[in-house]
Amino acid sequence: MKRTPSSMDPYNDLEGSGGGEQGESVLSVAFSPDGKLLASASGNAFGGGKDSCIRLRSIVDDAPDKVFIGHERAVNSIAFSPNGNHLASGSWDNTLRLWDVASAKLLISPMRGHEDAVT
Repeated sequence: MKRTPSSMDPYNDLEGSGGGEQGESVLSVAFSPDGKLLASASGNAFGGGKDSCIRLRSIVDDAPDKVFIGHERAVNSIAFSPNGNHLASGSWDNTLRLWDVASAKLLISPMRGHEDAVT
């Protein structure tokens, strides 16, 4: 079934993208360059919580969400590469990470050395 605005529940359709723990929020969203995927970044900027991740959802079909796990604190910025094959994320854990969209796996080791959150 194709997802359309009329078939989506605006309050629960991105269930699991923040809100799972008190104080967790969706902190950033980004559309893929082709407009078929929506990524959401979430977490609790003050530490703790279990939803410091990125969720990737197809907005054109019912494909299962992909979950990108690895950040230790809130993920507060995300951006797709121009070809849509990669996703960059910045976090309150002071790292920048580069992900493969197809596999939801890290492409390289986390980029460390930032003195503060990567926004």
